[in-house]
Amino acid sequence: MKSKSIIWKQFYIPFAEFNLFTLASNQIRQIYDSFVTKDPQPVTGAVPLSVRPAGRVVYRKKLTYKPVLVELFAGEASISSAFHDFGWKCYVNELEEAKIVWSEGVATNGLPKKSEDVTLLIKDFMKIDWDKELPEEIDFAWFANDCSTFSYINNLNCKCGSGRTNENPEGTTEQAWEANRILDHTVQQIRKKSLSEFKNRTWFTFAIENPDGWMEQQSVVQELLRDPKIKACVVKFDQCHFGRRRSGQDMGEFKKRTIMITNNEGIINHFGTKEKTWHPHAPDPQYICCKERPCQSYNQHKHAMAPGFDGRALDNGDRHSSELAPYPQAMPACIANAVNNWWLSNVAKAKLKSAS
Repeated sequence: MKSKSIIWKQFYIPFAEFNLFTLASNQIRQIYDSFVTKDPQPVTGAVPLSVRPAGRVVYRKKLTYKPVLVELFAGEASISSAFHDFGWKCYVNELEEAKIVWSEGVATNGLPKKSEDVTLLIKDFMKIDWDKELPEEIDFAWFANDCSTFSYINNLNCKCGSGRTNENPEGTTEQAWEANRILDHTVQQIRKKSLSEFKNRTWFTFAIENPDGWMEQQSVVQELLRDPKIKACVVKFDQCHFGRRRSGQDMGEFKKRTIMITNNEGIINHFGTKEKTWHPHAPDPQYICCKERPCQSYNQHKHAMAPGFDGRALDNGDRHSSELAPYPQAMPACIANAVNNWWLSNVAKAKLKSAS
């Protein structure tokens, strides 16, 4: 007759239908890992495209709603595509629908055209009614403001110059002032969604992406970075760490230093930052291409030409900067994974606790 000791009882959560005496330690570990999603550690070189969907975690099964992403200035909508793969509802803003890349059949790259979790906003960003056209509760917003006047590369050539300098980052041309006006509106919406009517922090987080340049020097951005309630910082990385493919083409590894102005701790803790004011325990930058963290083409990168330059460098594999606007294929998946894991570990847990 079997002992009725508690150690013989089945351990149902999460090891349903198993008895501890019948499992080797490695079997227990395998079962445990199948129920827990871990944030992958930063790696050097190319980031693998296969990222395990964290939507299988128990938290989401118990929640009655899906987290919401809003992608502004979406372009190909690769950020929305990556978040959709993790089970998020996506609101996609772009001025021209023709720019969006849709998935075809069983293709893994591209946004599903007939998904009930995808809502298009094909219109001018400045004309979006955030109160009527977007849900009240937004979990994460991605802004990819036009970089033509902020980017250092584009401003190397006087034909598309903005008049921006380190002494005068605001610029001197109509094009630069229009970009500043759109950036001001971007920050206004971030502040509105970040703070409740009682001026308390909400769960809303954001990231503004742009090439390295004068955006972070704008006064409106500096004020945002100093705000103790929003707790944003500048995250920098090199796109060469995320592979060679853009828009389905092998374009080679371009360094393309990029910034994210963000307060999402998933991004900050995964990508790292030098700014420790609000996030003292964040690691140093993890994806800056250097001797300590080289990409696969370290010291042999191709270069982006500023618009208006002649084509002689094309013989060396260099590209016009406009061709490098789409993100490397692995980059959106890495960002979505970081944000999704943070959401599961913080927002989902808090909402489950408040609902219980």
